Amino acid sequence: RVNPRAVASGRVGPFFYEANGGFLFRRKIDDGSLETGNAFTFGAGAGLFLFDDVLQFGPELWGNHQVSPKWNYTKITPVSGIFGVKVHLGNLAIGVAGGPGLSDAPGVAPRVIATVALAPPTHVVEMARASLDTGNADRDHDGLVDGEDDCPDQAGVTSGVAGQNGCPEKDLAGEVAEKEPDGDGDGVVDKDDACPTDAGVASDDPKQNGCPAKPPPEVVEKPAPQTVEKPAKKVREKPVAKSVRLEALPSPGAEVTFSGFEEHDDGTSRIFVKLSGEVPVEVQVKGTRAEFLLKGATIPARNNKNPLLAQHFGSMVLSARLVPERVHVRHGHGKKKHAGDARLVVVMRRAVTPTSRFETSPDGTTTFVVDFPKPSSEASMNPPEKARAKARPRTERRAHAKANRKARGVEPPPKAVPIDDP
Repeated sequence: RVNPRAVASGRVGPFFYEANGGFLFRRKIDDGSLETGNAFTFGAGAGLFLFDDVLQFGPELWGNHQVSPKWNYTKITPVSGIFGVKVHLGNLAIGVAGGPGLSDAPGVAPRVIATVALAPPTHVVEMARASLDTGNADRDHDGLVDGEDDCPDQAGVTSGVAGQNGCPEKDLAGEVAEKEPDGDGDGVVDKDDACPTDAGVASDDPKQNGCPAKPPPEVVEKPAPQTVEKPAKKVREKPVAKSVRLEALPSPGAEVTFSGFEEHDDGTSRIFVKLSGEVPVEVQVKGTRAEFLLKGATIPARNNKNPLLAQHFGSMVLSARLVPERVHVRHGHGKKKHAGDARLVVVMRRAVTPTSRFETSPDGTTTFVVDFPKPSSEASMNPPEKARAKARPRTERRAHAKANRKARGVEPPPKAVPIDDP
């Protein structure tokens, strides 16, 4: 017979678990009263460790289900279960378990099991595994790997002394005292101590190494010399040349990186502009037009200047567009510099007051958000003609005006022709 199985097990704190499943391949036998053959096998168990893994207890279940349509479920599925308790005493595990049969299949009966097993504690197994790694082996378990331990079979201390690193502390002290005597006990050995009979401090100066520290010399402060103030000389003022008035250029602000429109399930909508930083904002709402001046913001990407057309959505917004503003500042000898602002222009279906704010995402992105309320009724879904006209693209507005003139029979004005001077 062959019985391949898949096993999953683990431990979370004091709780442990195990489950397995497989398929049993065996020769089919049918004597008329009992049939055996291929079967699915299964098993599961769980339990707890208590008192620092000394006590272990829990239930266990196992069984199989034969692949045969001839017999009913209970006759071809032997299932057994037990509950066991195990005590770990050093490397020895002693346990007892018992339980009833859980089906009517042949071979199922109440069971009582006693176990005696060799089971080293978990930390001993981990230490044994670590010892297999020659680079990290530590035979005396003193925290120093054998490659750096001068006494690999005796637990010691980390001293850094050549030939004694990792050796027992009492042996190290005696060895140091024997090799490097220090009569005054100041930590400087006698051979390097310039004052071997007087306890002192270590010094880079060989003549003062190990000698008592000298008090710093007294510093006598000299009186500051008195100064006599002389009358200041009169300095003839030179005429100041005429200068051009310079106005400070606005400091560069943030850059617009993306803009967009969102329609929410509750009917509200939002226009958002992503920037590289927060900037001052001036808000102006007049009728169905709302403008937000983002001071110091620039629009480096041309695509962000394209209009956002939302007239076909069921929201309060018809269109939105970012328009670069140019502020002319006089600088130098009549020259002009251009400092940039960005103006967000929004056309709405009805005159409402939107709310705006800055939001900062966890990744540091700054977003200027303008929220619009839900339209009040179906009638408000039809924007006024003036607002619809403003929401149309320029080419569509021109075509619409041309069609209106043609329908009214009004010819477009003739183009201006320059007249030559007689």
